[in-house]
Amino acid sequence: MRNTLYWFLKLILTPFYSKEVLNGKWFTKYRIGFKWALQSIPRRIMRRDISVPYSKSATIFSGKNLEIAPSSINCLQSDVYLNNRLNKVTIGENCYIANHVGVITEQHDVYNLEKHREGKDIILGNWCWIGMNAVIMPGVVLGDHTTVGANSVVTKSFPEGYVIIAGAPAKVIRELKKEDFQETDI
Repeated sequence: MRNTLYWFLKLILTPFYSKEVLNGKWFTKYRIGFKWALQSIPRRIMRRDISVPYSKSATIFSGKNLEIAPSSINCLQSDVYLNNRLNKVTIGENCYIANHVGVITEQHDVYNLEKHREGKDIILGNWCWIGMNAVIMPGVVLGDHTTVGANSVVTKSFPEGYVIIAGAPAKVIRELKKEDFQETDI
């Protein structure tokens, strides 16, 4: 019975989501992806979030310039703000982004708030974890296995990864040992 339900749900969701997403770990192993996907179908029918490859409908988007790995489809929790109107946000494999995080690719001009300064792309590597209420500013690149502490403001890049960063502005508070990580396809 459970297997039949799995294939039935997959059939229903096929017009709304790519095969790559529906075959990801959140659908095949954990099955919670079906709940998220079914909840967001009304938004997709109304042509909202149609370009977003996953299903978190509570997330706010300002643009379509988003590249997200299928293993990270669950990473965007409630009220994550992605300002990717003109610039690209790339999220790597197996990332987690907590509630109320801001990922901002462009800022207002301080001399004229009706204008924006030139934006910059943001890249989050594989296995990144962004804590609650953190803000990632334009042009930031976070390498693999970077953890951002809650309430942090990340204004510069940490492309080498394998660090815990925190603060406003964020700085390295702990370096992590590469050899201690066991990357698995969960």
